[in-house]
Parts: sequence; structure tokens; C-alpha cells
Amino acid sequence: MARHAIDLDKLQAVPTDPDGWFTMTDIESVYPDIPQRTIRDALARLHYGIESSGAKRGKKYRLRQRVGAANIAETTVPKGERLQFSEQALRALNYVRQPKVKRPPVEFNHALLAGYQPNKSRYLPVASAQRLERIGKRMGLAGQAGTYVLKIYDQLLLDLSFHSSRMEGNTYSREQADRLIRQQQAAAERSDQETTMILNHKDAIEYLVKRVHSDDLSIDVIQTLHALLSENLVSYGYAGVIRDTDVLIGDSAYVPLSGEGEGKYHLATQLNLVIKKANAIADIFERSLFLLLHISYLQAFIDVNKRTARLICILPMIKNDYIPISFVGVDQDTYVSCLISFYETGAWQPMAEYFAISYEKSCQQFSEAAKQTGWDEFGARYRQQRREILARVVQELIPEDKAGEYARQYLPDGVAIEDIPGFCKMIETATRSLNFAQLAGIGVSRQAFERWRTMGS
Repeated sequence: MARHAIDLDKLQAVPTDPDGWFTMTDIESVYPDIPQRTIRDALARLHYGIESSGAKRGKKYRLRQRVGAANIAETTVPKGERLQFSEQALRALNYVRQPKVKRPPVEFNHALLAGYQPNKSRYLPVASAQRLERIGKRMGLAGQAGTYVLKIYDQLLLDLSFHSSRMEGNTYSREQADRLIRQQQAAAERSDQETTMILNHKDAIEYLVKRVHSDDLSIDVIQTLHALLSENLVSYGYAGVIRDTDVLIGDSAYVPLSGEGEGKYHLATQLNLVIKKANAIADIFERSLFLLLHISYLQAFIDVNKRTARLICILPMIKNDYIPISFVGVDQDTYVSCLISFYETGAWQPMAEYFAISYEKSCQQFSEAAKQTGWDEFGARYRQQRREILARVVQELIPEDKAGEYARQYLPDGVAIEDIPGFCKMIETATRSLNFAQLAGIGVSRQAFERWRTMGS
């Protein structure tokens, strides 16, 4: 029987008494084929969503009430938008929003990483990953991975430096961060530590975009990234170096692996396993979320672990010409609660849902930035389809004012349904401006073009 045969959603189907309590016998009445030991293990694993009473044969269970759920279900974000979580994610979030004294210490769980099988296990639902791929893919230059991000590089520096720093409590405004990055002008009312944090982000992003040439991750890349992000924020001897001491997570009951004695070796072993499994994940967005969760969870460095995770998770995106996630639009407390849910309960659903929503917001923001740079992303995406239709318009003597209608009727393969209106509009515009210099690109002769241009004259 699968390890996750029993989950919180399935327990909703178990009969209860008037107060919501159920017993082992109640569970077995609904799932008679699941061994009792498997059920007990599942109940222990799902402690964050279940409360218990009694002992041994008299023990009974009840799904935790959603205390404070309204505060979690609709987290306020900029411009009045709301971030919605699923019931399953809410249970994990509600558990970690309890006072820390009510949550027992939780040690590092090796099974979270050991049990993950690349391309079989999933944190991000397939449908969600497909949607993110559809809205996030951008076209670079042929044969040159990662060229799209160079078009919006300045915007990436600002957005990711600002939003990632804000996650750590940095009080720089967006305008102040812009002046610091572009003009090296520090805000007088901000601390040196805040200024350093943003400048370190700038250096780290530049490293990922311009000096890392592949999405094939290595421990050297992670350590270099950490060194850049932590420079002058941790002791110099710990920048980019796996820790040899212990760390604690301020608002969490999670106790990371010790770094003392042989602990440093074990941390390095786990980090290498994270890298190995990440490199084996085919889905770009699943790989990104996997890195975000597990680099944060491992806490391999003395500090700056979450920042390192946030930046390393964009590597698969920028090297495969996807818009990078910039962690825009969701408050720091929500982000931290999603991470702590994974730390203390192993529940990845909160961060998976946060990740998907934040990525959509990032796409909206970067699309606007791309327009400002003059980069015609839509045209680049449908370059071949546009050439095909323009060639047929000329060769079949389709009138200029009928080109958009023709494109809709004989739509080439590969044009997404939601992009059909934009594609037809693009054909109309391109047809009106078609000239001799563009003929080689669409593959028609000057004679054919002259016949089309002079028809009806």
C-alpha cells in the first residue's frame, strides 16, 4: 500500500460522533484494505491536521478546527488582491500559525528528500505546471538559451532584488532600490545592512544570468551564489561555506541538521542529493519549486538560506527562456508560513499554491517590462506561424483587408486558443507593412509579391 494511502481529504469521509471524533475502527470501516499499521503511520504523519484524545484502544481522533482560517484563506496583498488557499493547504497553515509553544520540536526529516522520486513524485500539480509553462514561456534567440532574460535584465535586477530583500524585512522602497541599483545611490535613512542586502542581490542575479551558462546545477554554483548574497552579512569565513555549527529557525519548531562534528559532511551529502534530484527533474516548474523547498529546508549555510533558495530556483527558468519568478504580490508572513508548513509538517501544498499564484503575477509584471524594452515577445513566439501565413497571403493573392480573417480560417499549428485574436491582429498589421526587404524571411519571390501588391489595380 502506498505511503500516502490515507490523507486529510480521505479522512473527511470517515464517520464521526456528534462532536466530530472518530476511531481506528471507523477508518477501517471505510478503508478495509489498508493495514492498521499503515493507518497509524498516516495519522502520526498528519498530526498537524488532526487532534487526538485517549490512549491505546480507546484513542480517538478529530480533524482540527480551522481556527483563524479567515486570516489565512484570504491573505491581503498589494492593490487589494487576495491569495486563496485550498482546504488542505489551510490545515497546514493553521497548524503553524498556532503559538510556537503548542507545536512540538520537529527534527530534520530525511524521508522528505529520500522519498522524492524525480519525474514520479510531484509537488506542483500537472495542470498547474502546464498553465505556468503556457503563460511563462518566452522566445530567445535560436540556439541560445536564456537570451530572453537579457532583454529584461534591468527589470529582473530591480524586481527580484527588491522583492526578495523585502521578504527579509528590508525597508527600502522600490524607488530607493532602483536608485541604488542603477545609480549606486544609497538611501540615507536606510541601514548599511539593508543597502548591502540589495547590492548583494544585484551581484548574485548578474552571476546567474551572465556567468552560469547551463541549468545543470552544481554545488559550486550554489556556494558561489550564497557567497555573493551573504557578503558582509555573515562572517567572511562562512560566506559560501557549508556550516560547521547549529542553526535555529526563529518562529519555527523545526530543528535543522546539526553542523557540528560530522554534521558538515552530512549537510554536504544532503545538498549534493538535492542537486542530483533537481537535475533529474524534467519539468522546469517542478524543478524550481523542488529547489525552493529543499534548499530552504536543508539550511546548509549559517544564514541567508532562504535568499539562496529564492535565487537558485529561478535558474531553470532563465536558462530555458521562461519568465523568472520574482516573488511579487504576497506578503512576507504568508511566504514564511508556507515554508514553515513544509519544515514542520512536510506539507508542500501551501508553497506550491503560493508559488503558482506569485508566478502568474511575475509574468504579468515582466510582460509589461518586455513591452517597454521593445521586445516583441508575441511576435517572437509565433515567428514561424506568421511567416507561413504571410507567404500564403501573398501566394494566394489574399486581399490585405482579408488577411486577418484568412489567418483565422487557416490557423497554423501551434497557435494557442487564447492567442488567436492577437495572432490574427498581428497578421493584419504585418500585411499592411509588408515590403521587399522582408521577402527572404517569408520565402516568396519578388515576382509573387509584385502580383499580390498590384492585384486589382
